[in-house]
Amino acid sequence: MSNTPSTKNVWLGWLFVAFSCFCLAGVFFLQHWLHNTEEFKASHEIKSQAREESRASRRETLEDEDQQVAETLQIPSIPQDTPALKKSFYKRLLPAIIRQNAKISKQRQQLQDIAERQTNGKSLSLRQQATLETWALRYRAPEELSDKELVQDLMTRIDVVPPSMALAQAAMESAWGRSRFAKEANNYFGQWCFTAGCGVVPSRRIPGATHEVASFDSLDAAVAAYMLNINSHPAYEKVREIRADFRQEKQSLDSLALAEGLEKYSEKGEVYIHDLQGMIRFNKLKQFDPKRSASTSAES
Repeated sequence: MSNTPSTKNVWLGWLFVAFSCFCLAGVFFLQHWLHNTEEFKASHEIKSQAREESRASRRETLEDEDQQVAETLQIPSIPQDTPALKKSFYKRLLPAIIRQNAKISKQRQQLQDIAERQTNGKSLSLRQQATLETWALRYRAPEELSDKELVQDLMTRIDVVPPSMALAQAAMESAWGRSRFAKEANNYFGQWCFTAGCGVVPSRRIPGATHEVASFDSLDAAVAAYMLNINSHPAYEKVREIRADFRQEKQSLDSLALAEGLEKYSEKGEVYIHDLQGMIRFNKLKQFDPKRSASTSAES
């Protein structure tokens, strides 16, 4: 009977010791985890800073290159018998379209250089790696791709849009530049945005809807956004696939063929595609595209 309290005290003592050891171990592991976390954060910050410096340097280089490209652009001539409204529209839109395509062509050449480096078994520089990461986000490339897979995916996205297709879409969406949105917001392509104050509220917007017609600071910004939309949005994957097929066959791009992938650009669907192709044909907009090879000169 005298042993019972003593036994309980012994067990309580051991429990106290075990609990103390558990607490000490918890503190140790917590300190170790925090230490590793701080090291990870520091390492991540250093890498992020290096990437950001590389991107900033690259942006400055690209801006200089873009300026040089803009100064040497050749804008196609507009036939003298073109109606005044359309002639004014072409004069306004064509230079911006050509400029943006030139910038995209520059990016595509850089991407081809990266692909060639990979083919030769050379590792990418920090600048090239940062460039790929930036493009992957900008062009909505799938995640979890290897560098080689990413480059191949980006090759289908970073490519030009035929001027004839861009002109036809701009003419249809803006009524040849006469729409309220073209005049007030530089929006020639009917692009929407979904943040309050991001654009112009449509007068016929249905109750409960939150979209606005996007506003752009310049025509170049509007054209750049349009081309990025074509080159990145999942809805226009078919356009990119058709374009990639032309590249694979080493043929010049055909806007009539690419238009087949624009079914989701408008709620009109197939009717929109038919109207767009009619716009390209009737206004002979292919005259503003780069010259095509003899084997692909005939229109379908």
